[in-house]
Amino acid sequence: MYQAHFNISPIPSLIIRYESDEMKIMACNEAFCEWADCNEKISNLRTIAQAFAHHVSSKQLIELEHLLEVVLERGKTRFFNFIKNTAQLEEFRIEIRKLINGKNELALFLQAVHPSGNKLKSILNHIPTAIIDVNLDGKILGCNPITLNTLGSDNYADILGVNILKFFHESDRPVASEIIKQIGQFERLERELRIIDLKGKKKWLSITVAPLSNKEQKIISILSIAKDITEEKKALRALKREKELTQTLINNVPSLFFLFDQNGKLLKWNGYTELATGYSNDEFSQIPNVIDLIVDEDKTKVKEAILKAYELGSYQVDAYLQHKTTASSPYLFKAKPIIYHGQPCIIGTGVNISTRKEFEDALSAKNQALERANQELNAFASMVSHDLKEPLRMVKGFMELLDKKYSDDLPPKAKQYIQISKDSAIKMQDLISEMLNHARLGYADQAMETFNPEILISEIKELHKAQIDEKNAKFLVYPLPMIEASRTAIKIVFQNLIGNALKYCNDNQYPLIKIAGNDLEDYWEFTVTDNGPGIAKKDQELIFLLFTRTKASVKYEGIGMGLATCKKIIQQHGGSISVDSDLGKGAKFTFTIKKSPEMFK
Repeated sequence: MYQAHFNISPIPSLIIRYESDEMKIMACNEAFCEWADCNEKISNLRTIAQAFAHHVSSKQLIELEHLLEVVLERGKTRFFNFIKNTAQLEEFRIEIRKLINGKNELALFLQAVHPSGNKLKSILNHIPTAIIDVNLDGKILGCNPITLNTLGSDNYADILGVNILKFFHESDRPVASEIIKQIGQFERLERELRIIDLKGKKKWLSITVAPLSNKEQKIISILSIAKDITEEKKALRALKREKELTQTLINNVPSLFFLFDQNGKLLKWNGYTELATGYSNDEFSQIPNVIDLIVDEDKTKVKEAILKAYELGSYQVDAYLQHKTTASSPYLFKAKPIIYHGQPCIIGTGVNISTRKEFEDALSAKNQALERANQELNAFASMVSHDLKEPLRMVKGFMELLDKKYSDDLPPKAKQYIQISKDSAIKMQDLISEMLNHARLGYADQAMETFNPEILISEIKELHKAQIDEKNAKFLVYPLPMIEASRTAIKIVFQNLIGNALKYCNDNQYPLIKIAGNDLEDYWEFTVTDNGPGIAKKDQELIFLLFTRTKASVKYEGIGMGLATCKKIIQQHGGSISVDSDLGKGAKFTFTIKKSPEMFK
């Protein structure tokens, strides 16, 4: 009868009878079996102690049995509150009533203290933080699922009833023990402590503990919330090591390092900065503005550079850093704005450029000296040209006058001598002009232009039209690339090469001149090919020297300066010139011009 009655009730219920000095179970319902997580029929448990042994502490069980005896003796309904000793962390109330049947029987009804207990249970079970209920002796009464993972287990049986102090690292165990002892002296306490889980793995936990009290404000257990911060600790240690390494590098790098705010107040600096200025760490902290470390002449420039850095995102400036002794050294300062502790600041470096300054000053002095030498050379060349050409003009003029007035009275031999003198004077004038032009190459202003050399070829062909027509010369000009160079200088190169091709030609065939060009990665390349008599291998290096002519070229007019001039021009354009030839098979001249060369250095 009892079993049928209780089976239909949704409230976990028991009927117990006191006999033979024991509280024996007479009947229970399915709701109680479910609540108690029974693996066997509750009737097989026989006594109340067996039914509740896994769900309440031994102390609470004694209190419960005493209360049952009181109700049985006095007949008055009583209530008993307890926290279920499992991972559920739920508080329950047992209502105890005496049955009026004269058989010393009691009815027990269990209800959750809070109707939202199941919801709370679900929330706690899904919180990704370990939640542990510990009694005042340190034994674990209950926990949520994440606690198992934190303590290195997958079974509640390994955790429940175990003293929590067992898990703490031996160095932190005294601290944890003291917290348990003093639980009544604080409302909440936070600590970072180390544990060793059941798998032997060391972990760092951020633990928050708080006392749990009943309605009478009596502390009945300890609530512990533990977060695994092992990875955070590792990251912090790595960050600390990285910070120490960075600081070591900064302190040992042989350049200034500084950080200052918008008011110019220095916030950080390295050891080299102290060494370079002569100020100690304490003295540095008293410097009101970083500008005070700059010489007076450069202060305005540095202030403007700081403003530019804030505006543009980075900036650099050369300035003299003033030592404590008033001595100064040149530095290249680089600055970049950053946000430091919530405020705009400038972080930067400074590199000593004394050696560079000395080199620049020496180079400037040499350039000035070279400029003066160039000017003197130009003046000297002009003077020599004038002083040499003037007598030649007089010789040539008197020879022409002598030939004009006395030609009829002179014998043929004398006329021949006069003509030789006139030709020699003209040749000497040409030689002086060529020498002067060669000497001035690179010293006169030669503006860089962008042009197509095909235009130069057309101009040169027009210049040599009479000679081209006379020799029936043919040209094959392939498409040429646009270049950037000195137009006048490159025209001289093409003019010399084309002029030589027209001059040095075979008597039994017309001159054929091929001109081609290529646009390479770093250079422009040009070739001028002819079908002339060719150049012997032994002479191919000599032809680019001043006043050098081969035996085969003696029968042709010339002074041996054309190819030397070409070589000088090409070298000034960052390129090279060469010839590929065999006797009787013509010659192929190849020269290159560097793209965007640093001209005439």
